[in-house]
Amino acid sequence: LVESSLEALPFGEDQFDVGIATLVLSHCATLSAAVAEMSRTLRHGATLLVSDWHPENDHRGWKRIFEVTSTNGHSVRYAARSYHHSLAEYRTQFLDHGFIADKVYEPVIDESLEPMFRRTNMMRVYKQYAGSPVVVVFCLRKV
Repeated sequence: LVESSLEALPFGEDQFDVGIATLVLSHCATLSAAVAEMSRTLRHGATLLVSDWHPENDHRGWKRIFEVTSTNGHSVRYAARSYHHSLAEYRTQFLDHGFIADKVYEPVIDESLEPMFRRTNMMRVYKQYAGSPVVVVFCLRKV
């Protein structure tokens, strides 16, 4: 396990056959440097799987808030700093850095998520946004 900036990966060129970026690119102010680094470290023909917060969530005013219970039993909420990147911006950056999208998935809020919304007393949100995408998943290939 190596901790580093996504914009300056501590690996040589053409090192990996697979890359995974889960819920991370929207925390980069710009996509270019991060996507360039992933491209640099992946071999020709490599697979890159990217998942992230769907850009529509930003338009809804949704925030990524995490609640943690401290050792004294108090709950503390944290909001992660994030940046809006449109689907078009993702696609452009992937193409500009040598990736082709084999598949793009946009899973939606459906009945499988209803128990989570019910448990958190958010049924109003569930009903309002049922059928709306929550995340976007890009299955990419480096060409």
